[in-house]
Amino acid sequence: MGKLETLFVLIFGLGLLLGVTFLVVKNNLPSQSDVQTQLSIDSYEEQVSDQGDVAIKVKPLSLKSGSEVKFQLSLDTHSVELNYDLVEKSSLTDDQGRTLKPISWDGGSGGHHLSGKLVFPDTDKVKTLELVISGIDGVDRKFKWEIR
Repeated sequence: MGKLETLFVLIFGLGLLLGVTFLVVKNNLPSQSDVQTQLSIDSYEEQVSDQGDVAIKVKPLSLKSGSEVKFQLSLDTHSVELNYDLVEKSSLTDDQGRTLKPISWDGGSGGHHLSGKLVFPDTDKVKTLELVISGIDGVDRKFKWEIR
C-alpha cells in the first residue's frame, strides 16, 4: 500500500471514529426537556410542618402537568401512634378550584416514623397546587407550590 492510500485510510478511520464518538455522546446526554423537568423538580423545596407532636416533611417528586402528582412524605413523632389513613386524610387543590383525592400511599401506618410516596391523579394546566393533610394529631397541615 502506498503512502497516499495509507494516509487516506487513516483519515477515513479517524473521521469514522469521531462520528461514532459524537453519536454515542449525543445519545447519552439528557434531552433539554429532561434537564428542564429535573431542574424544575429539584427547584421545588421540601416543606415541613412541625405543629403539634408530629413533624411532616413533604418533597414534591413530580408536579408535571399531564402526569401523576407525586410527593415524598415523612412523618415523625415520639409521643403519638401514627395510625392514620393518609389517602383518607389528604387532598390536593389546584388554582382552578379542583380538589383531588390521592390514588395511593405506599408508606403504611402505625408506629412513630412513616415514610412513603403519596400519589394523586394527573393535573392539567395549573399554576398552584396545595396539599392538605387533615387531622394529624388534631392539626390540619397545608403545603403549597407555585408550578413553573
